[in-house]
Amino acid sequence: MTNSPVKSDYNEFLNWCNDSVKLQTAFVSVLDLDEVGEFFSELISNQTLNLAELPVVGFEFLTMYFISKNHNENKLLRITPPEKKKKAQAW
Repeated sequence: MTNSPVKSDYNEFLNWCNDSVKLQTAFVSVLDLDEVGEFFSELISNQTLNLAELPVVGFEFLTMYFISKNHNENKLLRITPPEKKKKAQAW
């Protein structure tokens, strides 16, 4: 890994985006999710953003972004995992 200021700035930007999405609530808007989403969606669609080289914080941010965006648009389904069957204990 190089000590490139550009890479460092990129990581800081991703950290900020990730923290901002985590702090996003119905009452407090830290960043405009639509603008950020358009930016990253465009990078993904034109293959400018290499997702295989995305740092963990970037992946976490994109995950949180898309979950938050879909939640705000009521496009998520809450599915409860099936209950695990209890094994009968042999005495």
